[in-house]
Amino acid sequence: MKNKLLLILLVSSLSTQAIAKVNVYKEKGEFFTKDKLYALSEHYGAYEVILDKTGLPIKYERAIHDTSPFGHKMSTMAVGPYGGSKSKNPPSMWYDTWNNQSKKQTWIQLESGTLKRTEHVINWPINARYRDGAEMNQATGEIYFTADTATHFGIKARCNTGQCGLYGTEYAAFAIWNPVSGHLAWNTGLKPLGEDLGKDIQSWAKGTDGWAIATDLATDANGDMYVLARHYRNPLSGTARTRETAHVKLVKIIIPRDKLGKPITKDWEYTVVQDFGIVQEVSHSTAFNIFGMVFFNGLLYASYENGGGLFVFNPLDGTYRKGAKPPHNMFDMAAGQLAPIIKGTVYNDTKAFANIADFRPLAGITVEILKNGVHVGQVVTDQDGSYNFMVDSISDTNYSIIIKNPRINDYLAQQTWASADHDSVNPTTAHCGTQKRTTSGICRDNKPIRSDVIMTTDEAIAVADFAITAEEELPPLPEDPLEPQRVMFRKLF
Repeated sequence: MKNKLLLILLVSSLSTQAIAKVNVYKEKGEFFTKDKLYALSEHYGAYEVILDKTGLPIKYERAIHDTSPFGHKMSTMAVGPYGGSKSKNPPSMWYDTWNNQSKKQTWIQLESGTLKRTEHVINWPINARYRDGAEMNQATGEIYFTADTATHFGIKARCNTGQCGLYGTEYAAFAIWNPVSGHLAWNTGLKPLGEDLGKDIQSWAKGTDGWAIATDLATDANGDMYVLARHYRNPLSGTARTRETAHVKLVKIIIPRDKLGKPITKDWEYTVVQDFGIVQEVSHSTAFNIFGMVFFNGLLYASYENGGGLFVFNPLDGTYRKGAKPPHNMFDMAAGQLAPIIKGTVYNDTKAFANIADFRPLAGITVEILKNGVHVGQVVTDQDGSYNFMVDSISDTNYSIIIKNPRINDYLAQQTWASADHDSVNPTTAHCGTQKRTTSGICRDNKPIRSDVIMTTDEAIAVADFAITAEEELPPLPEDPLEPQRVMFRKLF
């Protein structure tokens, strides 16, 4: 009898502990790494997405499940270190609990290796209960958020989207939160740089065509935010459901920052960086419910709601593929990576002496990119002379940045200088005539103008700058063009 009583007390005690304890358990391991791609099902936990050699999803394996004491569990997640990469902290899995009814939002942090569970509270200055999408900037440790479900370029928010009085603006809102400092910033509007995705929109009820915004995002090594946009048509009346086309575009949201690097609350600018055309396979899925987005090994992964499936978009050449169907509706995707970036500036060398003090930014120059010798894209330099490529591979892949027909005021130009850096983890080599530069300096006689970059990591931005001049005759230089420039001292006696 005594033994039975002890057994009953022991079982009772264990049951009480089980009820009180948050049950975090693992199935594949408790370590989160930047080498894995994760997909999240709201009620079934996080899965590792298994890829083939080309990056196409082929199956899903259960990674971790957190039975948090909240109604909706793990609906949005991010992976990355507390405080960013410089903190040397291990990566954590971050996710929201979604079912809060006030302005506060609780975020859970599960630390890799120990699964230590920490709660963080964000006090949103809004009436909306939550943000729909999240991703971590690995460099800074900031977590980026998209807007609520059913937001659109150019359409004012409606109360039924949970955005009444949102941040003092009626437009789609994005936000950035720093878990360490608590700093929170958001956009008060959206301004197009180039194509305006909201110019024909008056209201959600008007029924005019427009572009809906995905409910998740991805980030690049430059710290900017990316969302997928889908074209839709809203019926003018009746009970018919929203009818959509399947046109998909990738849009970059440019994050403004102050001198200290903190994001600023103001109107944010956006630009279309890739047009994927008509993606027929997603024609029956709702535009805003692209619940998962993330960059992994240079490719963009997106999970569509309601059985739409998991797609792989190539942001460089504009192609896409569909992967194996997930076992459950995947609400989000995350990885401990950023989109790898090659960027640079094209300058007008006004005096043709390869002197940086004489350089002026050149807008309107067409810059091409080749991947392993094959043309895969081109961009035009902006008003600051800048160009930017989001590349699609970081496995020691060789990219060539080329200017074939540079012109300044309609005059054919030639190169005088190039940047190069062989000490970088993503080394850049400039082709200077028949020779090559591994350090920045004088660079002439190139047809076409070319620099090569070997991409090995998403953690550093590769840079390839060029200086060109419209001067027909280049002035003689007393130095070896493959040596860094030096100040020449001459004796006066």
